[in-house]
Amino acid sequence: MEVFCIAAFELPDSFLLISGKRLFIILSGDFSLKTVKGDRGLNRRKITIGICDDEEFFAKKIKFSCENCLEKISDNFQFVMMHSGDEVMNYRGDVLDLLFLDIELGGVDGITVMQNILHSDYVWRIVFISTHEELVWDTFSVKTMGFVRKPIDEKEIEKYIRCALSELKKDVFIPFKKFEEDTYVRLSDLYFIEGHASYIEVHARGKRFVVTGKIGDWEEKLCDMPVIRVHKSFMVNLEHIRLKGAMIIISELNEEIPIGRKYKSDVQEKYTQFVLESMRNRN
Repeated sequence: MEVFCIAAFELPDSFLLISGKRLFIILSGDFSLKTVKGDRGLNRRKITIGICDDEEFFAKKIKFSCENCLEKISDNFQFVMMHSGDEVMNYRGDVLDLLFLDIELGGVDGITVMQNILHSDYVWRIVFISTHEELVWDTFSVKTMGFVRKPIDEKEIEKYIRCALSELKKDVFIPFKKFEEDTYVRLSDLYFIEGHASYIEVHARGKRFVVTGKIGDWEEKLCDMPVIRVHKSFMVNLEHIRLKGAMIIISELNEEIPIGRKYKSDVQEKYTQFVLESMRNRN
């Protein structure tokens, strides 16, 4: 079994959790999360790159550029080559850490593919490939990292590979104690937390459960993550939201959450900062 240490906890009373092909260090009770620095962990885990382009020439060019980059980072990587949108939407293999997706595919186009796999656990991040720069505005999503113009620039390919792997290392697991057992939620899977008098309700991809404790305590525990308080009863993951007046829309659920009056300016500031920082890191 291959393992990849994606997160480390520097407090005592920690223990190891092996989940799938990844190794995590989980801390029971109060915790703080820190990502492991450097690329050494990437050598322990197979990096999977997906390429979907219906033109063989460009598919091979992207693969060649990826190989040149990945050889500097790891000797353990693989490619999944696809030539249609249907192949991507029906894919059920190893998780694609990064998918290079052509927009002008025959049949189902790349934008439609993206819309259909937003809730998929099989694709981590997407970089679109196209000759049409005007389509860049249609490619925005929580999974989208960027846009590469044809003809392919190898430096652009390398930039997005390194960016995707950097983000992957920050995607920690959060432990929630549930009826004497710990339930683990990946940060990128967490949508929002709803607080009640003596318990919280966790809303995440594929699961929804109740944990004892107050929302204020969880606000402190998650203060180093992009999960912020927006209302006396709600915390949201900035990765999954958009602002609409005095409301927050959880994009993947199309669910509305109110912004409390006392939180309004702070929410706007933190959301803007998060978006700008994400764009800066991806460019």
